[in-house]
Amino acid sequence: MTYAILLLAILIAGAGLVAWLGDVIGRRMGKARLTLFKLRPRHTAVLVTVLTGMLIAASTLALILVTNANLRKMIVRGPEIIRQNRTLVAQRSKLLSERRRLDREITKSEKEVREAEAGLQASRADLKKAQANVQGLNKRIQDQQGQLKAGQAKLARAEEASRRAEARLKQVTSRVNTLLRQSSDLEQRIGRATLVYSKVRETPFTFNAGEEVTRGVVEPAPNAAVARRRVAEVLSSASLRAAQKGAKAGTNGRAVVIARKNIGVTGSSKRVTFDEKDSIEAIAQEVVSARVPVVLQVVSVGNSIKGEQVPVEVKPWRNHEAFKKGDRVACTTIDSQLAGDEISRQLRAFMAGPVRDSAAEAGIIPRLKADGQIAYFDFDVDRLADAVSRIRASDGTARVCARSSGDVMSAGPLELDLIVGKP
Repeated sequence: MTYAILLLAILIAGAGLVAWLGDVIGRRMGKARLTLFKLRPRHTAVLVTVLTGMLIAASTLALILVTNANLRKMIVRGPEIIRQNRTLVAQRSKLLSERRRLDREITKSEKEVREAEAGLQASRADLKKAQANVQGLNKRIQDQQGQLKAGQAKLARAEEASRRAEARLKQVTSRVNTLLRQSSDLEQRIGRATLVYSKVRETPFTFNAGEEVTRGVVEPAPNAAVARRRVAEVLSSASLRAAQKGAKAGTNGRAVVIARKNIGVTGSSKRVTFDEKDSIEAIAQEVVSARVPVVLQVVSVGNSIKGEQVPVEVKPWRNHEAFKKGDRVACTTIDSQLAGDEISRQLRAFMAGPVRDSAAEAGIIPRLKADGQIAYFDFDVDRLADAVSRIRASDGTARVCARSSGDVMSAGPLELDLIVGKP
């Protein structure tokens, strides 16, 4: 706005200035009676006045064109701009009409979308109900299928049981006939067995099943022949001990015999029988391959009675150092204020628990005693009573440690000292 006012003021002032100059020049030329282009002075004044007016208009137009680009563009491209304006007005009217039409369509579409969303929500609700119904039907179908399968399986089992029962009936019928034929023979055998049983009851056992007969340490052998000779020496020692307990020598010249074994062949239904000779050969090979001392533990494989040869099994063990002299086997603490019976009970539990477990972990070879107990060491009652006395003589809590009395190999025997001290 300030720019337009300033331009207008300049135009007015310039027009006034040019008019004043034209008037002054005209009057002076009139007084001086000057002429232009050989015109009369009066006509010259008129010409000057006309030229002055034309100059005012030209200067005004030039100033406007110089200072206003839009007006300059209007003068230069006026008709074109008018045509474009008319075209744009027509396009605007058309666009406005199109916009109103689109607005109506949008309103209609929004209404249709709202109706469609409402329909979609209703369809989703119906779909959920349908899915719930389908799930219920599927569950019922699965239950019925499960019942059908169970019924079919039960029927199949019943049919199979029926077939087995028929086959079993045939077998039983055949077996009954066989048993009837064997009945008289069995009665005779029962009579003989009764006589043998009576004899067994009156005859004492030499060894119980699993009881150790003897054990021997076999040094490394350079070859199988030496190893067989050393294995035979251990068997001779076992035979001597068995004979001392009333066993009788058999066809092998010993009171013990390695029991015959039937061993299955891997990947086949065949079984291989090992007699005493085969077992001795296998043990000899074990001794040769060990390259360290081997303990041969001779164990009774069944209850043997006096006057019979003892069937045995030979178990090879690698002989290694288990404890050195003075090694601690296990320790515990016992209250010295307890009664003697309770202290004795805790000591026995200590020997049967931690001490026994430590001996087993160290590799001491166990043995089955005549009373059926597995033993790793022997500890007499007198030494136990002495330990109880030393514990009761101590003040407060006593620390009891079982230590090895000497260097002990796996073959044993493990001798123990009970050391009683302060915790």
